[in-house]
Amino acid sequence: MQEPPLAQLRRKNLSQKQFAQTIARVPKLRALVLFVAEEVKDLAPLQRLAELEDLVLVGSEPDAAPLRDMKKLRFLLLQRDYFEKTPETVQRLKAALPECLIVPGKPLCLGSGWILLLLPGVAAAWFVARGARARAVSRGP
Repeated sequence: MQEPPLAQLRRKNLSQKQFAQTIARVPKLRALVLFVAEEVKDLAPLQRLAELEDLVLVGSEPDAAPLRDMKKLRFLLLQRDYFEKTPETVQRLKAALPECLIVPGKPLCLGSGWILLLLPGVAAAWFVARGARARAVSRGP
């Protein structure tokens, strides 16, 4: 069975163990919208997703430090509150993931999954902008 490239994980009252088991079932996932339950405090299971490029975290605000080792991440949306409450963690994430666009977002109703349609477009725009910057740097002054 082939793994889906995109997924939306939304489950209330998801325990830490259930979260880890669910993530373990989709190791080739490339994009994920994760509605984090209050019980989930450790995001380390996400490190198993070696191909993950786009991640949107919505819900509670667990420690995002484990994401620093996820070098394939290219887009990370964290709640705006997370940026305000833990600016030092956000800065460490940005330093550890220089190829990743890390942006604040507001919690929205994502039940329809429309954000999954936007992720590739946002990622493509970021790659185009990154390519333009690289060309400008290579040309010099």
